[in-house]
Amino acid sequence: AGIDAVKRKIREIENNKDATAVEQSLMVTLEVCYEFYLRGFQFEDIDLYRSDATKFLMDGEKGTLLPPFTAIPGLGETAAISIVENRVGRTFISQEELLAACPKVSKTHVEQLRDAGALGTLPETSQMSLFG
Repeated sequence: AGIDAVKRKIREIENNKDATAVEQSLMVTLEVCYEFYLRGFQFEDIDLYRSDATKFLMDGEKGTLLPPFTAIPGLGETAAISIVENRVGRTFISQEELLAACPKVSKTHVEQLRDAGALGTLPETSQMSLFG
C-alpha cells in the first residue's frame, strides 16, 4: 500500500460529499499514517508471533510500526487477546492448530489473518501428504 495509497484514500474521502461516518472517522487514522510515512517510517505486516492484540508496536531501530491484530477489519479484541494468550511458548504447525488452540478465534478470523499476511506460509492442516 504505502504512502501513495494513503494519499489516494484521503483524497477520495475528501472529494466525496456523501462520505459515510465510517469513512469520515477513517480520515483521522489515514492522516496519522500519512504523517508517519512522511517522517520516514514504514509499517510491517501483522505477525502471528510478534503483533500485540490491540496496540501498535514501534521498532525504533528499523523505523517500523507493527500493527495489532485488531487492525484487521472484523477481528475484534476478544479474538486478538485469545491469539496473544494462546501463542505463548508455542509455534503453530497449521491454521487448523491455531483455530483449535484459540477458543475465541473463528474460521473467518483465520481467513482474515491469512489475507492480511499474518500467517506467512502456515499450512491449512497439520496432515502430511504421503503422495505429494
